[in-house]
Amino acid sequence: MNSVSNDKNSNSNSLGKSLGIFLVSILSCCVTATARYFKNLPSVVLSFFKRKYNDYKRKPKRDSINRVYVLVGYTTKQYADRRYRAEHLMITLRRGLLLLILVLLLVISVNRIVTFVDVDQYSKMFGIDSVDKMTQNDPFANVEGNASEVAPDIVETSIPDDSSIEPLP
Repeated sequence: MNSVSNDKNSNSNSLGKSLGIFLVSILSCCVTATARYFKNLPSVVLSFFKRKYNDYKRKPKRDSINRVYVLVGYTTKQYADRRYRAEHLMITLRRGLLLLILVLLLVISVNRIVTFVDVDQYSKMFGIDSVDKMTQNDPFANVEGNASEVAPDIVETSIPDDSSIEPLP
């Protein structure tokens, strides 16, 4: 019986040792990787800023809002100019088409609304038979008259005093 229990203890000890060795190896890998990361961190940050600074220095100066093309490889100035003109033409065409679509939508909507409006009904409602009759008795049409003249349909009345007002019963 003792030999069987010794085998169990030795198996559990060897299992514990192998599990311990496995965990120690994982932790040592993590510690090594972390140490390497922090050791290389200053050079990574420095190279990042050097790369960004060099990219900034290589860019051509922009004097206007227009895009600046950098000739790379076999590109020529004529090709870049042709590409710029094509982009500019496309922008102009897009704006023109958008304006045309908006004008067409406006015309179509006005046309649809006008078909539902009954002008005769509104002229009866407001009492206007024609524009000539409406403007015939225009009080502001006489521009030649003086500003001190009183319109003929206004009658002068006096403002009542407080003494002429009778109290309510």
